[in-house]
Amino acid sequence: MAEVGFKDRLNDALSAARSVIGVLAGCAALALFVSEFGAIQNATDKFLAHAGAVTKLSVAGFEVELDQKTVSTALASVMDQLDSRRLSGPATEMIAKLGPAEFARLMDIGRLGPVCEYDKASAQMRADVAIDYLLKEKELARLVANPDRLTRVTAQSQQKAEAGAEDPHGAATFCYSLELTGLGHDVRTALVQTFKFAFNASGGATQPRPATKPDAVAGL
Repeated sequence: MAEVGFKDRLNDALSAARSVIGVLAGCAALALFVSEFGAIQNATDKFLAHAGAVTKLSVAGFEVELDQKTVSTALASVMDQLDSRRLSGPATEMIAKLGPAEFARLMDIGRLGPVCEYDKASAQMRADVAIDYLLKEKELARLVANPDRLTRVTAQSQQKAEAGAEDPHGAATFCYSLELTGLGHDVRTALVQTFKFAFNASGGATQPRPATKPDAVAGL
């Protein structure tokens, strides 16, 4: 009976997740939440411990969806931390348009270092950079040129060439840091707060531990 109770609470938590984002990014996205956001770490730890017993969820494809009401509630819970002029529509509208890869990358901003583009980049590297440009087009992030990084990477490539070792990715053509815009910050805050809201609503969350990286999500 205890297990049934947990399933019911979990289903109640996930019932707030119907029909806006769809499948986010599988367990990899959940891992980002576990590692980066201490505010929901206890809740997700408990979920992971029981996930195998939940027949509606698969280990390889953790599905979470958010509805307009849940996101709006989450936004309202942090009104004192956000610009109230941006709370009404843009963030929730943008969340509906996020793809899984964009969602995962948005969570990563501020954690990863500068990114460089190369003239012989692999298909995966080009795909990763393309996601950054998509976030820029959606006005969720800024690509800020990082000339110091470009200088260092170029120097390293020259050293390899002088030593007779060819860089498989070729020469770096542009290096940049990815930074959240105001809208991007609102969207990510809404997502994190929504997860906290959903798990707290299930009765399964405990008092969160302090974040291991306080600057991972600015303003939280």
